[in-house]
Amino acid sequence: MKPEAFSVDALLRMRRTRKLLDGPRLSAQATGTAARLAFDASLRAAISSAGWAPFHYACDPELPEPWRFTVLDRDALDTMMVRFPQCLPGKLPSIVAGAGAMVQVSFCAEQDLALTARNEDHHSATAAAAMALLLACEERGLGSYWCTAHVLNAPELRAWCGMDPQERWLGAIFVGLPLSPEREAAEGFSGKLRGRRTSAGAGWMRWVGGDGGATLKATE
Repeated sequence: MKPEAFSVDALLRMRRTRKLLDGPRLSAQATGTAARLAFDASLRAAISSAGWAPFHYACDPELPEPWRFTVLDRDALDTMMVRFPQCLPGKLPSIVAGAGAMVQVSFCAEQDLALTARNEDHHSATAAAAMALLLACEERGLGSYWCTAHVLNAPELRAWCGMDPQERWLGAIFVGLPLSPEREAAEGFSGKLRGRRTSAGAGWMRWVGGDGGATLKATE
């Protein structure tokens, strides 16, 4: 939805958690409006782009990608709030009310015990696809929130979403239109760890040279 093009480096720094989003512009009453149609098209395009994430093993001959993105649109979220209030404790009702959609992120798990090690690969690939989706949303001017509240993985909610019982859940991504800068400053709330991020030189990057052994290396 933004006409500008951003580098990957810029997107990584721009992207942040937006727990409050401008839900009324995408409400059930807005179905069929230009804003709703543009949002739905942008989210579909972002998910399609995220599907270019890398994966190592085919989980199914017909559908080899291990990840599954189950999208609940604004109308589905309204129904979810009525039917599954037990799955929405704390701040989740306000988060759901502001979102234009919620994307349940899961992967197809291997059931053959001889292949269970592949599930780690499937998990990692799906996490990469989830990050790709967050960046693709940011590039399109959509706000997002990566949520791992396990109440959203409740069996009754999974069944209602049509998720296969064998799929393993990673989390949910709430997507919507961001608040205006003024409203966000007044009432928005972001991820609590953004202000605590450190640089690679602080210690979480290790660099192995020709002599072997990992050493911490500043990059600034």
